Amino acid sequence: MIADLDESFQTYDGAYGPHEPIAIVGLAIRLPGQVSNAQDLWKLMMEKKSGLVDVPRQRWNIDGFHSQVPKPGSVQNRQAYYLDHIDLEKFDASCFSFSPQEIERLDPMQRQLLEITRECLENAGEVGWRNKDIGCYVGQFSGDWLEENAMDPHTSGLYRGTGFADFFLPNRVSYEYGWTGPSMTIKTGCSASMVAVHQAAEALRNRSCSAAIALSANLMTSPLTTVIYTEAGILSKTGKCKTFDSSADGYGRGEAVNAVLVKRLSDAIRDGNPVRAILRGSATNHDGREGKSGMLNPNTHTHEALIRKAYKDAGIEDFSRTAFFECHGTGTPAGDPQEVAAVSRVFGESGMIIGALKPNVGHAEGAAGLSSIIKAILALEKETIPPNIYFKNPNPRIPWKAAKLVVPKDPISWPKDRAKRVSVNSFGVGGSNAHVILESYIELDEGCHVKSAKITGPRLVLFSAGNEKSLSMQVERHREYLAANPSSLEDMAYTLGRRREHFPCRTFALVDERNEFEVSISQAHQRVASRTVFVFTGQGAQSPGMGRRLIKTNDVFRTTIRDLDAHLQSLLDAPSWSLEDELSRREDSRVMGSEFSIPCSTAMQLALVDVLRSMDVHPKAVIGHSSGEIAAAYAAHIFTAKEAIILAYYRGRALQDRSELGPGAMAVVGLSPEAVRPFLIPGAVVACENSQTNTTISGDKLAVEASLEQIRKTHADVLVRLLRVESAFHSHHMKPYGPAFESLIRPHLSPQPSKIPFFSTVTGDLAVDGFGPEYWHQSFVEPVLFHSALQNLVKKHNNNLFLEIGPHPALQGPINQTMRSFPTARAEYVATLCRNEDSTTSLTRLAGNLFIRHVSFDAAVIIPQGRVLTDLPTYAWLHETTYIDAPRNAARYKHRKFPRHDLLGARVLEGNDIEPAWRNMLELKDVYWLADHVVLNKTVFPGAGFIAIAGEAIRQISGEQNNGYTIRDLSISAPLMLTTEKRTEVYTRLIPTSGTEEDRKWYEFKVMSFDGTQWASHCTGLIASAPQEIDDWDAAVSQPLPRQVPTDEWYQTTKRVGYDWRLAFQGLDDITAGTVQHEAAATIYNFDDSSHYAAHPTVLDQCFQIALVAKTRGLRRNCTTLALPTSIDRIDVCGDLETHMRIYSTAANAKEPEKGA
Repeated sequence: MIADLDESFQTYDGAYGPHEPIAIVGLAIRLPGQVSNAQDLWKLMMEKKSGLVDVPRQRWNIDGFHSQVPKPGSVQNRQAYYLDHIDLEKFDASCFSFSPQEIERLDPMQRQLLEITRECLENAGEVGWRNKDIGCYVGQFSGDWLEENAMDPHTSGLYRGTGFADFFLPNRVSYEYGWTGPSMTIKTGCSASMVAVHQAAEALRNRSCSAAIALSANLMTSPLTTVIYTEAGILSKTGKCKTFDSSADGYGRGEAVNAVLVKRLSDAIRDGNPVRAILRGSATNHDGREGKSGMLNPNTHTHEALIRKAYKDAGIEDFSRTAFFECHGTGTPAGDPQEVAAVSRVFGESGMIIGALKPNVGHAEGAAGLSSIIKAILALEKETIPPNIYFKNPNPRIPWKAAKLVVPKDPISWPKDRAKRVSVNSFGVGGSNAHVILESYIELDEGCHVKSAKITGPRLVLFSAGNEKSLSMQVERHREYLAANPSSLEDMAYTLGRRREHFPCRTFALVDERNEFEVSISQAHQRVASRTVFVFTGQGAQSPGMGRRLIKTNDVFRTTIRDLDAHLQSLLDAPSWSLEDELSRREDSRVMGSEFSIPCSTAMQLALVDVLRSMDVHPKAVIGHSSGEIAAAYAAHIFTAKEAIILAYYRGRALQDRSELGPGAMAVVGLSPEAVRPFLIPGAVVACENSQTNTTISGDKLAVEASLEQIRKTHADVLVRLLRVESAFHSHHMKPYGPAFESLIRPHLSPQPSKIPFFSTVTGDLAVDGFGPEYWHQSFVEPVLFHSALQNLVKKHNNNLFLEIGPHPALQGPINQTMRSFPTARAEYVATLCRNEDSTTSLTRLAGNLFIRHVSFDAAVIIPQGRVLTDLPTYAWLHETTYIDAPRNAARYKHRKFPRHDLLGARVLEGNDIEPAWRNMLELKDVYWLADHVVLNKTVFPGAGFIAIAGEAIRQISGEQNNGYTIRDLSISAPLMLTTEKRTEVYTRLIPTSGTEEDRKWYEFKVMSFDGTQWASHCTGLIASAPQEIDDWDAAVSQPLPRQVPTDEWYQTTKRVGYDWRLAFQGLDDITAGTVQHEAAATIYNFDDSSHYAAHPTVLDQCFQIALVAKTRGLRRNCTTLALPTSIDRIDVCGDLETHMRIYSTAANAKEPEKGA
């Protein structure tokens, strides 16, 4: 319940500019660096820490993508800003309405947004939000989950579309939380989440919704976006955002999940939300084209115009009063100077403290703006400007001195000459920009936080969760919080009890002034709502001073007792005593006497009914035991409180003179009425049928005692106990007083038909009317048929919560015993007061017991007004169960073992491990040395390249540490021509063969290409890992040859016949040849390449070249025809080549056709 506020707090007074400002009332955030809430973020900034980590293996295998040099399909940084404390594959399904199959297909961003929304609502103390016109605005950038699913067109299914389409991000949140306001995805690039805040504010001003949440998530579950922006050249090679620093070389990507809840200020004050900051003004624009060298480049002039537009919207003319400017500040060489130039133009001579969050947590792209806003809010609240990290050498392109700019390297206290105001910038990579202006909120009057009346005793702290484990974690986290914040008990109780929407699993704690927790051992789960049944205790539960504590501490109880006293004093034969005095007495108490016990016990029950009504707890049925029926009739609106207390008063007064029949007694026996009756001697009767195993007998004292003795002889183990009463109720002892009693009450009763089911213990069944004096005469004299009435109650409704109302529980046993006859029925029992417990504590415990049993009540009666705590532990999500149905193609892509190879490419995603295949998009600009392999003025893919492709393929699947391989029966059937105009698709496949050699597994390999119109097969052969060793290799290489062949002259000779090898393929040095035999040798140098090769194609090609030298014996006149290798019987490539090597070759007789090298 929110206290009513003075009208002055519900209307905007114009203090914040031309239009009512927007209040940011809640926030939630998850960021790299183990940041799970705002407190974590503040600690991270104050301690100058960074969330930069190695790429988590669970996300993707960095080794399969990393390259130190720019290459297609690769990334250059091994680190980024990840939420490495969050397992994105796990989800707490207990809090939402999903099937496991749907969760498995659910975008991790949807999962995170659902959770962060709950945290944001709780941070705002927002309640009653379901089915409200709340807007939901999600700023979104990349969609890795969408891209992953798009990799596999066969991953069809019912939940495919709802799981990854980006427009479902806000729609999912709105659906799960039951909101009917605007719900939209905003995609403006890096500015998306700040544009979402702007749109939310505009919707509030247009009254399109009553509240709005702006939220965003940026998750890097796939390397694809990182690859794209690496290729665009905008990412830092270190993965860091070095904002404002001269070494800034691009931004480091970051993850984030964040949200803010916004309301109109007057609504926030009315609803008692904590106002974290005021959004004074906001604006958006686009860079346009003029003055830009490219779409991705920023524009100082439009940035300046944007800031001025936001200040105009806020109605702020004096720019110099702003204390801090939170920049977009990604750390790009072009972006930082352009942005800061705009800042300096706006704020001019007044100077400015500037900063950026991104060095701490990375650039979360579409989610970055919200993170900056939350940083600014914290700075305003703490009155401290956080330091920047990775700022060592100021960027010389920024006019530091001229513009009087300061970047804090340590925390700075808020400047005393400046307003508590922050400007926050956010720019989109495509030119869509946003700016917001935040200010601190100063409460105009403490009266807007209305305090409840002082409540004594332990505080009730309510906990709820979607599952038992989360519930236990909730209790423990708040126990730890209270230990660290001992003065926050009342506010914690208020926040958890009155400013939370509660989950099905529930428990409660009673916390005393020492902050000691007494946690209920009972926990509730999702259930069908029980019917609340008020059960009213009869005689025997009273005790001295039973009302003293409540009269002193509970306003409702005290008022009722005093009203009841006034009713009695209005009688002509008014009592000489008062209920308040008799209920408060401890010494010389008279409540054990019948004259006092009946009206005092009834008064207690009437007052407790009023207390429950004040808590908005009402029965769905009532049942009373003996005199308890009087208060039951009041609860059922049969009687007024006045009628009920007069009835009780005269019932007690009727027993003032009991001398006629001698002493009476009552006793309880643990047997059924049928089992008890044979043992009753004359003068003793069954007075109360409590249950099938509990009976009360009543009558002459000697007769009752004698009957008990007979029962003990036969049933030695059965409960037999005399009751502490003065009168033998419901026996012949009452009959003499019945007529007088009926006469006394007749003038005072005007019974009404029961408004709720009244189960009579006089008739044993449901009663609607007939509650005149005769009924109460009968109730006074006849047996109590509690067991029959309760049975009939359960037969009509078998799911009941029995709430016993009286000074002490007396009927729990009979209720439980009766329920044993109804095995399919469900029943729970709760008592209001307990004799040995402070009554205020009992009422507080009662509220807790009602809470865990899902009985709604007005918590304001039990839990005093306080302030919403914004630093309480966030909800304890249970992230134990993995829900993931990741497409196989995406998994193969993300977790590939090897990076894309320049020639081989990368594994075909839809391939398999039995016949693995690779695909590559080959462009000359990416593999520059291929352009040096020219034959007949055409760039031809070298035959050695096919060998290298096959060799790398066998390495990747064999797992051998040795990089070498053997190829047999190689055949090149067609050349692969390359051009600079287009790229060529190269497809390689390995097929296992049945043949073996030396325990080696052989594969057939095929290398094919697609030029955009048709496929061509180029090379086939057999390959196995690990080469055969050549024993006389060293001797052959070291053999001196007599003829020296000048390198330059040799390459000039080969060029004339068509071998126009360029630099990369002119590697032969110190060439020698035989003068008689066809043999040659040369020194070659290994080629330094970022892709892996057992032997680089240029090295292999030079081995073929030395074979040509051997064939011609190094004589230029013998080199007259063009001959390219088209087949090789066998080649062994050892791998692990040295930096420079000596190679040796022999060749067949010149007249014979060449078979190989």
